[in-house]
Amino acid sequence: MNRINDIFRSQRNRIKEIFLNQRNRIAALGVMALVWWCVFYPELCFPQDTYDVVDDEDIVEEENYPDILQADDEQIVIGSRLLEWFKNKKN
Repeated sequence: MNRINDIFRSQRNRIKEIFLNQRNRIAALGVMALVWWCVFYPELCFPQDTYDVVDDEDIVEEENYPDILQADDEQIVIGSRLLEWFKNKKN
């Protein structure tokens, strides 16, 4: 009886391996397709402000670094479109 259980267990493990490998391959192909799409059409993958030209007046001067590094928590705002999407998804 133990021999039969071992055979079933080994078959089940082989099926799991095949499924996981196939799922990983499909996920990798999806990521590669997205990257390839972004090579041809970067404006569809990246928001406009990621590749805008920055004016000289928008550049932070080196003398202002200490002010930025010692800013209060209320003064620092970190944003992410992914986090915004998750917040909107919950609502």
